[in-house]
Amino acid sequence: MRVTMGLLLMVLICAGSSSAQTVSASIQGIVTDSNGAAIVSAKVTARNIYTDASREIETDGAGRYLIPLLPPGEYEVLISAHGFKRELRQRIKLAVGQELVIDVTLSPGDIASQVNVLAEATTVNTTSAAMSGLVNDKQIRDLPLNGRSFQQLALLQTGVTPALAAGSDVVGGRTPKISVNGARPEQNNFLLDGTDINNVYNKTPGSVGGVLLGVDAVLEFQVLTNAYSAEFGRSAGGVINAVTRSGTNAFHGSMFEFHRNSALDAKNFFDRASDPIPPFRRNQFGGVIGGPIRKDKTFFFAAYEGLREHLGITGLTSVPDDNARQGIIPGQTAFTVNADAAVLVDKLFPRANGRNLGGGVAEYFFSRTQPTNEDFYQGRIDHTFSTKNTIFGRYTLDNGNVNRWSAATPPDSFTKERSRNQYLTIEHQHTFSPTLLNTLRIGFNRSTQLARSVRTVELPTSSLFVPGEPLGFITVRGVANDIGGDFRLPRFDRLNNYQWSDSMFWTHGAHSLRLGFQGQRIQFNQYSLSQLGGIVTFNNVTAFLKGQVGQIDWVLPQEQDGVRAYRQWLWGFYGQDDYKVRPNLTLNLGLRYEFVTTPTEKQGKISNLRTPSDPAITVGDPWHSNPSVHNFAPRIGAAWDPFKDGKTSVRAGFGIFFDEILPKYYGRTKPAVHVPQLAYECFADRFGGFDRHKEPEQRPAAGADNKLRPAKSLHHAVQLEPSARIARQRGCDDRLCRFTRQPLNPHWRGKPGAV
Repeated sequence: MRVTMGLLLMVLICAGSSSAQTVSASIQGIVTDSNGAAIVSAKVTARNIYTDASREIETDGAGRYLIPLLPPGEYEVLISAHGFKRELRQRIKLAVGQELVIDVTLSPGDIASQVNVLAEATTVNTTSAAMSGLVNDKQIRDLPLNGRSFQQLALLQTGVTPALAAGSDVVGGRTPKISVNGARPEQNNFLLDGTDINNVYNKTPGSVGGVLLGVDAVLEFQVLTNAYSAEFGRSAGGVINAVTRSGTNAFHGSMFEFHRNSALDAKNFFDRASDPIPPFRRNQFGGVIGGPIRKDKTFFFAAYEGLREHLGITGLTSVPDDNARQGIIPGQTAFTVNADAAVLVDKLFPRANGRNLGGGVAEYFFSRTQPTNEDFYQGRIDHTFSTKNTIFGRYTLDNGNVNRWSAATPPDSFTKERSRNQYLTIEHQHTFSPTLLNTLRIGFNRSTQLARSVRTVELPTSSLFVPGEPLGFITVRGVANDIGGDFRLPRFDRLNNYQWSDSMFWTHGAHSLRLGFQGQRIQFNQYSLSQLGGIVTFNNVTAFLKGQVGQIDWVLPQEQDGVRAYRQWLWGFYGQDDYKVRPNLTLNLGLRYEFVTTPTEKQGKISNLRTPSDPAITVGDPWHSNPSVHNFAPRIGAAWDPFKDGKTSVRAGFGIFFDEILPKYYGRTKPAVHVPQLAYECFADRFGGFDRHKEPEQRPAAGADNKLRPAKSLHHAVQLEPSARIARQRGCDDRLCRFTRQPLNPHWRGKPGAV
């Protein structure tokens, strides 16, 4: 405990937040003479060949050197010492998060003489236990991507699989989800230049178009899957760590246009032989440009990408056949169709144009065009004040618009979806000395998802289910479900995530220390009204035509409040020591302490049962107890180069990773009633005398108390490079699911305005 508290105190004093997530690389090694003796005070200089920025350091008493926090790119490394020939290593390509080892043996001779080595350094990881993979710039820009959504390339890495069960949904995000070593999609953390860009539901970022644009604006990204260092936190799954492109001393640019259409498409399973192939046209176009504003000092890079798509949707649904519209159904006595039901049939159900399915039901085929428009912009400025101070700023904006049709219900409505994502990062790096550096970063993530159902037909006010509300949703069992749109809408979700972090890097002998802290101020603003206008269910087509309602669900009029403004803080502190026990053995020792505050609502609109036996719902703070105050997460790893040639690495690691209770888990109860067996004629007086003010309050069944436990993952991995890899991950949720799922029951009723 003393060691733990001592390390934590040192973190607080020396740095102050993490997620100073590494978006840079490092070069390290040992400089020796031809007899294997260490060369002390040899100068090692790394120079970026594109910006001419350089960093210099001297070897210590054991001949060791380490140059940290180098931006990804191509470098030259010059090693020199008195009485020895200089050696220049060229074509050294550094990737994000890479810890490159370059051991050098200098030959005796005149320092004016130079040996040039035109060979790339080995890429085998001999210094870190973290299991990760790199998607480099060539892969990003050369591999074919359907929709040019660069996060798809994460699937190239071991342990990363598509999370098909997570789906593409208006609530949760349209961008395809991924799972890392079996973790849930919400447990991954997406970083852009060190800034958290998870979407409003804490899942894969992207637009309502289902893509994460910026292929030509991203330099490369690293996928961390297991046993990563203490500087990474907030989530218990994987980390996708991307860096953007920057300008250089030369002007470079490109333009592109990708076109795809239905000219060579085949019909899908539901297209009829007599119908033409639904039209499809997609155009993705844009360009990038970068270069110097002031040579060797200031650089810029700008990118734009546009997406224009018109997708033909083939729909197949069921409708009442022509005889049923007249009250004639096989095997039943003819009847008179209810007048109000006749209006709904005429307005909501087109005439059948397919097979007769029997029982008064027939097929209806249709085709609609689904338009998608999206625009992506990104700009970045890099500036070097001096050899000790550099800064960069990057702003990203993405606007997406889709009018989405359902292929399973009559085309009476579509979902109007809009997204607007903005990401900002500003980072300052200061060099106190060659062995002491500091990185300060501020970031902002504003993600917006808006969705509402738009009806394409108009109905008389006499057909409305709830006075003063729009037409609700109809389900006719055996015919079609949720006619009229998505009953969960409208839903407008907005996330503001203010971020700041600082990390300090200190090299002392065989120790490479990283100390840092991270802070986030999370604002989750929500407007959501489900069941708007009521949900009416008919047991079969006959009951529908007769006006015999089987079930009605509605939100009590004028007693619903869909506005919530949740507020929360997240803090993380870490210390990490990469200790070079021997030239071929490195230990990775880290500790992270991270916690979130109990969420509050700006107007105090929070309610729940604090214990299962409570006689009434409690309104107001605190929502629940805070389990995260005990979130200490140790990280331990080792990397061993058994043959001391940099070509083979045996690595093992262990860590505890916490998944914090963030807005992704918040649920909201609504005032609602469930009334069975109401005849349609009752709607003439809107519920036939039912008094919503006297309806007894409904409470959820007994469940978990408010003493929550955070989701937690234990990672342990063993890896042998280059030919074998073994990884295991064990996760536990500690009753979290019961808490997060309970508030989603639409039939729980709280006080007016309560959550």
